[in-house]
Amino acid sequence: TGVNVEGGYSLVSSVLLIYRRFNATEGLNNLCLLPEYSTEEQNDSDAIKGMRCFLSTSRTGLLYAIRNQVRLICTYTYTDDIIVSLANSSFVYTLTENGLETFSLRTVEDLDETFPSPCLIGIQPYISLQGITVAGGHVILLSKTTEEALLAKFSKKDPSISKHMAPIRSKTSQSDKVVGWNLYVLRPNSLATLYDEIISSAASYEVSDPTGYYQLLLEGHFLLLSRLAALRAQLYENEDDDDESNEIDHAKILSLNLEEKNCGALLRKSYTLLGDYYLRIVDHPKAAKAFSRSDSKLNVVANRFLNAKNAEEALIQYLDIVLFDPDMVDLMEQDKELANKLLSHYYDYSPKQLGRLILSSSLTSYSLETAVKVLELVRERLKISDWSFLMASALVELDLGHIDSALAHLTSIPQEKLVDYCSNNPKLLLPESLEEGADDSTSHTNDGTITNTPPSLAILLRKSAPWALVEILVRLRENFQVEVALPVLNQPGDISVTNLNRLLSMCYLEAIILELKKDSDSNTKEIQEYVTKLTKLYLDCVFLTSKERDDLLIQLTEESKNKRNEAQINEESKEDSKKKKEKQT
Repeated sequence: TGVNVEGGYSLVSSVLLIYRRFNATEGLNNLCLLPEYSTEEQNDSDAIKGMRCFLSTSRTGLLYAIRNQVRLICTYTYTDDIIVSLANSSFVYTLTENGLETFSLRTVEDLDETFPSPCLIGIQPYISLQGITVAGGHVILLSKTTEEALLAKFSKKDPSISKHMAPIRSKTSQSDKVVGWNLYVLRPNSLATLYDEIISSAASYEVSDPTGYYQLLLEGHFLLLSRLAALRAQLYENEDDDDESNEIDHAKILSLNLEEKNCGALLRKSYTLLGDYYLRIVDHPKAAKAFSRSDSKLNVVANRFLNAKNAEEALIQYLDIVLFDPDMVDLMEQDKELANKLLSHYYDYSPKQLGRLILSSSLTSYSLETAVKVLELVRERLKISDWSFLMASALVELDLGHIDSALAHLTSIPQEKLVDYCSNNPKLLLPESLEEGADDSTSHTNDGTITNTPPSLAILLRKSAPWALVEILVRLRENFQVEVALPVLNQPGDISVTNLNRLLSMCYLEAIILELKKDSDSNTKEIQEYVTKLTKLYLDCVFLTSKERDDLLIQLTEESKNKRNEAQINEESKEDSKKKKEKQT
């Protein structure tokens, strides 16, 4: 610490990131530090996820990834000794005696995988280049032409020139006299144009040279990755700028958004081409990873994996990503036959995932009978009693109209899991008239009571887990207005059911009022309205003594335990009967 430097500042501390020794004939030519941006949508402050360090000698370039640890991404091999090199967000430029050479800049994407080293993707001849920089999307070159350089250049083409010029050179004391300086400003082609050119060139090698084809696919792919990351970083910086003194350039933001959209579409196309290549060379894991990020439809990819040999695990890998990603919904073209095949595939190769698959995935076209069958088979084979299997079975049985079976599964689910799942999936409980896009078919009676018919799941919860239902409705108070929740809690029945209705409604209203009072923006009139409803319920329950109320709570607890025991007994009897049948068989 406190090291004095000639530049006039003190070095407080330092961290050694990279240590590299070079031999005497190959010293360090250039060093560039480049931020590594995420290619995913930016949420908080996660735009920069690391850094890349580009080191260059006269013959070789080394690109390192700096995150939690330092790793070598790739090595660049130049065609000749270079004068100088430069790396920006998408390209590596090198200046040689012959001109400007261009390589793609690799990203940290898929760092654990091994890819071929970058190849030269562009070369432009220039004489006596001395320097290079990048500014405003342009590449700026500086050249210094001398008599000696011109002579050397043309002597390579015609050796006789050197003999004729020798007498003149001997009389001239300034053989390295500067003839002129030149400044070149180059505007690169758009990324879309460059990518199309690379892919068109790659297509000509697809059959004759698969290795060259793959190399060009990668060059175009990494160019897209780099550009997309840079675009999203720029958009993130514009959105994060809260300084009111800075005027927002709306035209620039619109242009960046459009380019980001086009670049994302090209990247998904690139993943499709890579997936096709990996499937062709029977690298199924890489194919699954590529297709999961591509624009290929689910039915196309799934059928290709189903028809391939030894691709069962790769198909599960692909489905685990695609089916649980809400952004992939547009690719979910599926029919009943394919959906049933995928359910059976999960049963064979990933049975423990079946409950989650039915509850949370985008797979919806399967037949309910097939779903019930595979869930039962898994429970019997693996003895799985996980709540997700019970919940999935309950919902499928409910859709089939098997109320008793659904009720048995629901009573076996721990209430905290039941509350969490239903709270995170309010559409399971919402009346159809309140679902997004549905017609408002809510009707009212003469006294103003809403007469929505609660969905079957809410009715079953009211029977099997009434207190869990109360907690769910309180959590979903933004989805369920009080006027909708109260009819769900009030179900027709005898005097004991009526008393329970009142008790549940009172507990629900008490919780809602307390939650509203915590919120400073709550409507006082709304709170008073609920207080009035609660007071009316209190007056209706005056005839109940405290002992009767306690007895009612005990009765409810006992009923809940009995229902769980009955469900368990039913399940055990079913298993016993199946075992007997198996023995008889």
